[in-house]
Amino acid sequence: MTRVRPSTIIAGLGVVIMGLAPSLAAGQSAQSASLVGRVADESGAAMPGVTVTLKSPALQVSQLSAVTGAEGDYRVLELPPGVYTVTFELTGFQTSVRTDVHLTTGSAGRVDAMMKIGALSETVQVTGLSPVVDTVNVAGQTTLVQEQLRSIPMGGTMQEMLPLAAGLSMQTKPDVGDSNLASRSAIITYGVVLQATLDIEGINTVTAHDADTAVYLNSFALEEAQFKTSGNNAEIAFPGVAQVAVMKSGSNAFHGSARGSYENPKWQGNNVTAELAAQGITNPNPIVDPGFYDYNFDLGGRIVRDRLWFYGGTSQQSVKQGQIGFVAAPNADGCWFASCGGTTPGTTAQSLPQFNWKVNYQVRPTTKLIASQFSAVKHHSTMGGAGQLRPLPSTTFQRQPDQTWKGEMQSAPRNNLLLDVIYGYGGYHTHYIAQPATQVSQYGFPDGTDVKGNPSSIELSNNLVYGPNESVQDRPQNRYELKATVTYIPSEPHLGGTHQFKIGTTDDWENAGTRVLEDKASGDYQLRFSRGAPSQIVVYNFPFATSTNTLLGQAVYVTDTYTLRRVTLNAGVRWERYRNFYPEQTKEAGQFSAIFPARTYPRQDVLTWVDTVPRVGAAWDLTGNGKTVAKASFGIFGDTMGDLYSNAFNPNGQATQTYSWTGPCLVTQYRNDTFNDTSCDVTPQFLATLPSLTPLSATGGINSVINPDLKQNTTSEYTTRMERELIPNVAVSAGYVYHRILNNYNTNLQFLRPYDTWIPAAGTFADGLTGSPVTIYTYPASEVGAAFNVLKAANAPTDRPDTYHSIEVAATKRYSRKWTGAASFWTTKNHRWITGNSSGGNGNTPQSPNDDRFAVDDTWTWEARASGTVNFPLDISLSSSYRAQSGEREQRTQQFSAASSVLRQGSVTLRMGEYGEYTAPTVQIVAIKATKRFGLGQGRFFELNFQVFNALNASGITSINRLTGPQFGLATGIVSARVARFGGGITF
Repeated sequence: MTRVRPSTIIAGLGVVIMGLAPSLAAGQSAQSASLVGRVADESGAAMPGVTVTLKSPALQVSQLSAVTGAEGDYRVLELPPGVYTVTFELTGFQTSVRTDVHLTTGSAGRVDAMMKIGALSETVQVTGLSPVVDTVNVAGQTTLVQEQLRSIPMGGTMQEMLPLAAGLSMQTKPDVGDSNLASRSAIITYGVVLQATLDIEGINTVTAHDADTAVYLNSFALEEAQFKTSGNNAEIAFPGVAQVAVMKSGSNAFHGSARGSYENPKWQGNNVTAELAAQGITNPNPIVDPGFYDYNFDLGGRIVRDRLWFYGGTSQQSVKQGQIGFVAAPNADGCWFASCGGTTPGTTAQSLPQFNWKVNYQVRPTTKLIASQFSAVKHHSTMGGAGQLRPLPSTTFQRQPDQTWKGEMQSAPRNNLLLDVIYGYGGYHTHYIAQPATQVSQYGFPDGTDVKGNPSSIELSNNLVYGPNESVQDRPQNRYELKATVTYIPSEPHLGGTHQFKIGTTDDWENAGTRVLEDKASGDYQLRFSRGAPSQIVVYNFPFATSTNTLLGQAVYVTDTYTLRRVTLNAGVRWERYRNFYPEQTKEAGQFSAIFPARTYPRQDVLTWVDTVPRVGAAWDLTGNGKTVAKASFGIFGDTMGDLYSNAFNPNGQATQTYSWTGPCLVTQYRNDTFNDTSCDVTPQFLATLPSLTPLSATGGINSVINPDLKQNTTSEYTTRMERELIPNVAVSAGYVYHRILNNYNTNLQFLRPYDTWIPAAGTFADGLTGSPVTIYTYPASEVGAAFNVLKAANAPTDRPDTYHSIEVAATKRYSRKWTGAASFWTTKNHRWITGNSSGGNGNTPQSPNDDRFAVDDTWTWEARASGTVNFPLDISLSSSYRAQSGEREQRTQQFSAASSVLRQGSVTLRMGEYGEYTAPTVQIVAIKATKRFGLGQGRFFELNFQVFNALNASGITSINRLTGPQFGLATGIVSARVARFGGGITF
């Protein structure tokens, strides 16, 4: 693991502060809110010199003040989310007071005031007019406050907050009562899987080049969470959603809670339809003993009033459940598919204990120090692809500690100047092991699955695997981050308007390893069978226990928020540099050291990207009262290759060689040939001949060459949006978002076997469904040999971009008159080049004509969301959520095998029809929650609640096997059945 020295951190902070502080100043961090507005007299004339005072329990000082400028404008920055009282005062005029002003994370609330002539002692008070339209920021955003996080029926992990935001969905099936506990899923932003920024207390927890995070945490400790889905300014690096999650804080008053909930297996229904039952499905995700439970405790308060606050908490979530088609043991005939009947269902146990704390120290009225930490340990009993095609013995057991922590300084040396510096960490270390005896002894593995004579195997005709997981890895993933921003608001107008300048820098140190620590007892290989006959053997270069890869990222950005009367321009530019390399490291000798010898590899720079990208947006207050705003934005977003990009070129990373193998078989006590239900291991004599054989193909860093000219992929985004406050506390919006992605790349192209040299294979092949002849391409005999098994990354041609057009409508109702709610709908027209094929090519970067078959997704997708809470008399409340999405688009594939003299690349998987030829039914999920509170006095209360997830017991299919063969058309995923949950807690 690459470590960052404290001296480096201190020096970096010094450079940032010394370089930025003399010329610029104060601004608002992404975790805070701001308040803007204009003060005028009864004639509408601007009123300079008005004192604007803010008070709130969320403030660690007694109050904050600002004075209006020459145009009557004021702006107060760096406000913690909360409820404020805003007072406007000027000698000779009545005092104007606005109460119950709600400010949320990342928002720029607007409160205007009209001053009437009178004495200061005369007060005009207005209550409950909180801003619901942001007249400054152009980003499309959704904010969830603590009360929503507690009241909306949803899973407890942070991941389950994302689908509540307009424009966001997850690639996996919808969660039903924490059925997706501690599971990761790519985040889809307006139909596109994009690199996300998932900040927790200001630290990005997305590691590598991922569209999600594997830092698993729950949402119990959060005060608020904001999701910006489009129109992000130059502060944000990537085109995906930008999350800002803020932990609860202490206060001058002690406060806390103790809560828990439980789901019993008997409280779950069964949503298997007759059609699904005919496929052998009995219950898709049954909860089994001990069921699901969670609990959390937290406490916050003061150590020193107005100076030192603390908050801390602990929690635990745990569930044990089954999975559709997941099998622990075969039936009496040796069949491993649930559709055969008589198989033993497999179960999965997941748990997530967590601890968190936060300290706020108000050093002086102008300086605050903040420190916080989330830490958790994920346990998952069946990782590695558990499902219909990977039974329990072939999965892995996972233990993963993960955490994020930060230290932050906020300082405002002048009223118009603020410095914000954050340093922190977000990462994890995953430990996988082959299934131990404690998990599988009852299924015939008294010593666990990784034992001699039980080789990793796969049947190519149906992709069913058997034996221990083929690659049991140890994966540290670390990200250290330093951010510094300085914001300056000139005291006088320039170019006829007001400005808010911000300059910032972000530095990231990332390192990761995808390691295998030792040889497998079962052998460092996977056997491949074709309809029960030995076909191929894949050998691995285990172990590589010291493999590590590094990314250094730097960015500097400048933004200007320029307000001219009713128009606010948000302009910015961002410079970025991403440098990817692997340090010197040594590979140990393993089982196949004659093929993958032990050696030391020197440090190697792999790829460096430098870009400068513009962002610009405009918000036009059409009526001047902050109630109707038209917005538009344009931005170009670069991307990171991630620390693990160099893993594809690291000779000390995982590598394979695939050889033709036709037997003979060595019979052992384990039956690993799943097609014939027989035993077949490779003989030691054949393994000894491998160094003299010619491999069919190869993967890994030792078989890859670096392309230093690989271009950075970029996303161009265009947005337009109209936002309108219909009535107090109610806003509606409509918008359009367009994404165009250029320079997608593929790291697995065999560049010594160019596209135009591939020829039709000599064999006869037919469509397994229609019987029609199929032409399959292979490389010529002149390109056979290890010398041609060399991989190189390449960009997609400029005439093959991915494009997405999205339309969205949404409505929000801030809490008032006993209820709150939100609803949204969006639809996306896709034009996406499909990735993935066994020859290594993609639709946009074809290796051969095989990749050109049905290579484009031109479908429409849509999603809808709604949630709301109504408070009734007697402290009873009812909440509900609704989620609907278009059915899964499917594409039929087929796998073809032949002798190596016919298909020289080995087995081939082809797309056999248009993407979207098959479409699953719409998926709809309804959840409800009823709560009863019992007051205990002095703001304390006891609560009982009852939740029902998937209340309509829908059985929406979320994935289907589309591989041509016996399992074609069978569901591999449906939403979990209706389940009830009881819970309660005390809050003080």
